[in-house]
Amino acid sequence: MIKRIPAIDSIRGLLLVMMTLYNFLWMSTETSTLLDFTLPAVGLIGGVEAFVLLSGLLGGIVYRDTPKGFKELRAKSWWRAFSILRYHLISLLIVYAWFGICHAFLPAVSDIMQPNISSLSKSPEAAIFLSLMLINKPIFFDILPLFILFMLALPFLIAAYRRGWMWWVIVTSFVLWFGSNVFATTQTMAQLLRFFSEHALQLGTFSPLSWQLLFVIGSAIGFSTRQDNFFWHSKAVAALCVAVIAAILTIHDGVLIEPNSNLSGLYLQAEQSTLSWFRVVNCLAWAYLVTFVWRMRASWLEFRVLSYIGRHSLLVFSWHVVMLYWLTPLIMLFRATPYFDLLCLGALLSNWLVVWCKTTLGNLQMIHRLNLYAGLIIAGTISLAVMVMPSEERVSPSFREDIVPLTVVVEGIKASGDIMLLVFDESDNLMGVPSVLIRSYSVAEAREGIKLPHIPAGNYGVMAYQDSDGDSRLTMGVGGRPKEGLGYSNNPNVHGVPGMEQVMFPHPEASQQVIQLRYF
Repeated sequence: MIKRIPAIDSIRGLLLVMMTLYNFLWMSTETSTLLDFTLPAVGLIGGVEAFVLLSGLLGGIVYRDTPKGFKELRAKSWWRAFSILRYHLISLLIVYAWFGICHAFLPAVSDIMQPNISSLSKSPEAAIFLSLMLINKPIFFDILPLFILFMLALPFLIAAYRRGWMWWVIVTSFVLWFGSNVFATTQTMAQLLRFFSEHALQLGTFSPLSWQLLFVIGSAIGFSTRQDNFFWHSKAVAALCVAVIAAILTIHDGVLIEPNSNLSGLYLQAEQSTLSWFRVVNCLAWAYLVTFVWRMRASWLEFRVLSYIGRHSLLVFSWHVVMLYWLTPLIMLFRATPYFDLLCLGALLSNWLVVWCKTTLGNLQMIHRLNLYAGLIIAGTISLAVMVMPSEERVSPSFREDIVPLTVVVEGIKASGDIMLLVFDESDNLMGVPSVLIRSYSVAEAREGIKLPHIPAGNYGVMAYQDSDGDSRLTMGVGGRPKEGLGYSNNPNVHGVPGMEQVMFPHPEASQQVIQLRYF
């Protein structure tokens, strides 16, 4: 039995905190002092990269020595995969049920949730069936299926390492990663799935053929840690990693180059879906540096408050996804008010609450458990009342009454797949998440004209792209060139990401924008 490592649990807890805060940023499109450290603090990687690498590392360590051989290894690893699958499906069904209730009784709430769960609203039968098959993956539900696949493959990786084939496995992994970056594997899958639905399904952000590289590297390192000739604490390499991280952070925060002028090219070289080389380098540099500190002084990485939730990472991650969907209406209502930070902090603290419930409910008497459940139901009812009956002074600008309709027509559509429409306020960053609207529409709706009746008067920029692979993101190819049709308001003739001043237009009254898609 492998003893728990407090430093590793603390790192897991920190990653869960980062992911919760960042996903709040994604859902709310709002900035906050609580969110500022999630990405700038680590450059161009997030919690997902670290979790994948860490899972591979622990898999290599934990499953390296199994007394009963391959059968025991396979049984343990596949049982872990089944546990992940169980959490994934339960969370998914809860969210689907919540969306169904909102669609039937709270249409305003379901409209807010629709961009993140568009496949269910447009093709419910195909979405549910393919979700159970781990193919259709709404926003935030594309992470656990990665770990399921990796845990299913882990016994075969360990068996290959035992036979001395480690370098062959690593080379094969690099070939798969490179091929996934060169060839549009996700887009091919999207075209095949047209058999099930005329609408683009949500295939998730992360390409398994790309992301397996981090898991394989982590498992190889973990497997090698018990070898006598393994050396993982070189001061020279650690210094090099510090230099690489410092350079990335300096560029990312605009210290050496004028802010915003460099970020577009930087992010294009750091495509997340196919795990670009820039992300791999950034992630491995951080991994080596953290492991170096762990080997030198593990106590520096041990924090009880973080390890408390890190020991239950699967539960906390599943909970935070369900919580984000459940709180979506509140997030949208409070995102531009002083209450947003409090809401974000409360959601973050609930990660500790759900662990406390799991570890203590088993020791409570039945009457105490019933009281707790009743309290949660009452709290949920009050929250629901707040969602559907917001007071005027708390309403976000998106719900203001001084609105004028905007119509967006998309021309030049040459491929299949829904059209993703993003409406940015003049204060937004075009490389970030829009604060006004992000939603998918059918090709027919885009050609006829997408009517947006609830846009307040102001200055805006609009971006449209064709989501051919169904991952709800603009897919980039080698060299940072978009693989999918892309266009902006005012149709600027530029190479790369335009500035807000090039796409911004005044919207004082009912108006129409015509966007011409370009395919690169």
